[in-house]
Amino acid sequence: MSKEITFKKTTIDLIRRLTAINPSILIEKENENIVIKSSDASGSVAYVFTAPEDHFGFDGDDVGFLDFNEFHQLLSVYKEPKIIQDDDDALDLVIKEGRSKISYRLTNSEVIKRGFNEIEFGDADVEFTVTSDDVTHINKMMSLVNAESIKITVADKKVKFTLFSKKSSNTFEEVYDADSCEDKEFEISISKDTFAMLPRDNYKISAKEEGIIKLSMIREDDSSVDIFVAEEEG
Repeated sequence: MSKEITFKKTTIDLIRRLTAINPSILIEKENENIVIKSSDASGSVAYVFTAPEDHFGFDGDDVGFLDFNEFHQLLSVYKEPKIIQDDDDALDLVIKEGRSKISYRLTNSEVIKRGFNEIEFGDADVEFTVTSDDVTHINKMMSLVNAESIKITVADKKVKFTLFSKKSSNTFEEVYDADSCEDKEFEISISKDTFAMLPRDNYKISAKEEGIIKLSMIREDDSSVDIFVAEEEG
């Protein structure tokens, strides 16, 4: 016997966009939701993804993908694919459409490093909003000025992004209005490689003077993504 897995293509596409942080994905069930908790190799970027179970309705407590990009590419072969999970061996999937099919083997969850339990963020010292166009533009300007880092300066209810390199005098600045702000002035620096991992999307960004940033995707469905970024050292 086999079971057809219900899934939402938008959710599969969103998970694929998160693979820039870590291509190995472990999806777990938690309180009638599917949850991914993962981080990059350095531990400076981590995220929590949550969606209702029917966004990817697999059997069992979890499913693992050593490289989710590979699964996404195979699923994208078909316009209207079905995903079938084997009852006898839950690691075996079949992606099919009509009389064509692709066999795909999931990765044992024990092979994939499990994420953190919780991240205690607390109250933010500043909150502001950026659009997907803003994220794209910042990435473009980082390349144009050969920036190595982004300095985020909070002062006078404004948030200024300064892209800079220690190897040249080229810089780029962009200023955003704070949606809310404590009466504080501080700076946080993150590397260009860290920022480049972020999916192009709209974000509500919260930052703390201690040097941690939370980027919450502004979603139009019932999924959520919170990305946590730690200040670069040095």
